[in-house]
Amino acid sequence: MKLVGRVALFGTLLLALLGNYHAQANVIQVALTKMARSSEVDWLHSRYRNALNAAAPSEKVNLADDNSTTTQSASANSATPQVINVDAAETRIFSGEGSHTIQVTVGGQPRTLIIDTGSGKTAFVCEGCNNCGTRHENAPFQFTSNTKYLTCASSNSCAECTTEGKCKYSQVYVEGDYWLANKVSDVMAFAPKNQPAFQAPVNFGCIYAQDGVFNTQTSDGIMGFSKHADSIFEQFYQHKVTKSRIFSQCLSQNGGILTLGGVDMSINYDPVVYTPIRNTGFQYWTVTLLSISIGSTELEIDNKVYNKHRGTVFDSGTTFVYMPLAIEAPLKAAWAKAVGDDQFPISDYYYDLTEAQLAHLPDICFHLLNDAKVCVPPSLYFYRVGVGKYAGTLFFGDGAKSLIIGASALTNHNVIYDVDNLRIGVAKANCEATVSSTATDNSTTTSAVMVELSINPGGDKFRSISPAIGSYDALVQWILASATFLGVIGLVNALWMELKDIKAEKAHQAQLAKQGDVNVNEADGGRVPSASSCALLDEEEEDRTSAFSFILMRDDDERQVV
Repeated sequence: MKLVGRVALFGTLLLALLGNYHAQANVIQVALTKMARSSEVDWLHSRYRNALNAAAPSEKVNLADDNSTTTQSASANSATPQVINVDAAETRIFSGEGSHTIQVTVGGQPRTLIIDTGSGKTAFVCEGCNNCGTRHENAPFQFTSNTKYLTCASSNSCAECTTEGKCKYSQVYVEGDYWLANKVSDVMAFAPKNQPAFQAPVNFGCIYAQDGVFNTQTSDGIMGFSKHADSIFEQFYQHKVTKSRIFSQCLSQNGGILTLGGVDMSINYDPVVYTPIRNTGFQYWTVTLLSISIGSTELEIDNKVYNKHRGTVFDSGTTFVYMPLAIEAPLKAAWAKAVGDDQFPISDYYYDLTEAQLAHLPDICFHLLNDAKVCVPPSLYFYRVGVGKYAGTLFFGDGAKSLIIGASALTNHNVIYDVDNLRIGVAKANCEATVSSTATDNSTTTSAVMVELSINPGGDKFRSISPAIGSYDALVQWILASATFLGVIGLVNALWMELKDIKAEKAHQAQLAKQGDVNVNEADGGRVPSASSCALLDEEEEDRTSAFSFILMRDDDERQVV
């Protein structure tokens, strides 16, 4: 009975610990909205208008001198669209004004934020920010009673401190656009307050100064979804709102769906195929690109070009596709071979195309490791700038040191980002599927809904990575692991001590039996074994306890070593 009691005690303690750790969690699914691609599209339109001033509309117009050395225009950050040189296209100004946004509340105040898998920080303008633009959808964020400044002592990711000890938070982009903020915390919600399962306290940047595209965009700020400790999917997981760090984006031409903590497999047209994430030392979602094809024609180029420097990156905050200059000539050659004309969809030109001609063009496909692929139809690698007029949306340059698969290429794909299994999954999907909406005053307000979605969608897994050292989740898991280990040791010790007591008692009874001094109580069903059977029992007990004894002895020896 003593043994049973000890086992029950340790089992109860372990179950209590585990029960407290696994708090109720949910999968969150919300609708994405689509904002005007002001930076990129205004730029394409302005180039087209300037071309019309210099040539007849029916002619193909070269908008850049291929032999000239282009430099970044100082007017790239101007609020008025102007013609800028081609190389500026590959800079982060084009990802700063992304086309897909999400509506959340922070501190009870609505925010419209760009979904960006190319960065990990979330930030938006706060009250007191001077010259921070006038086009934002919502008024600057006002501090609430729950808004707290993070100090350098409280934030592991604080790279710089103010004189008051506040944590500085900032991001500077390739072309010079930037935002500066203080790192603060408040409650972010994906749904109204009456659905607390969809909210969590999060850290974000409270912007007090910014420049460039951040002043001209209509969205309030940016929401980071890269492999970063401050990414929203990571913060919601750390607060046990979601059970998994997996999330998926399904971008459409009208909006799309974001699923946090799970995957909606019901919207897929094709099976999901996974490709492993490369560990490049950067926070980006980097994959291995094996080849690019136009229809059935593959580019003739060493695929090392695709994977140099930062490599091939999935970035929903970048509007179009940006490639290193070394890819341009092979891509043009493959286009001529596959299509038979020179209407190559580079951003340097615009073309006269009918809808029928456009539909007849082949897909451009990016073939990834493990047979995953992303295919871009002509309706997405050409952009309509006028009646029957289209501009190419393939940009080339080396400033980004990366091949960026942006939102135009990811559109109509359910893209699954799974950091724990170090993989990205891709499947063609119905990204126009409705999440939930309620009509109010002739307007549509999108909110989160409870959905039963797959937390573990299966498929190829490449390896698992642990939570960041020093994180709250890692600490909890370490404590649980320690408690579990101690519990097992306690159980083993209880078994060993119990067996040892039984063994000693039986040995004592055997010795008394030999001397003829034992009185057996028949009412209790007691029986004294013979000397031979007792000796056999001793051998069996030695076999059953030797391994346990060795482990405990080894632990004891280690504890004694100083």
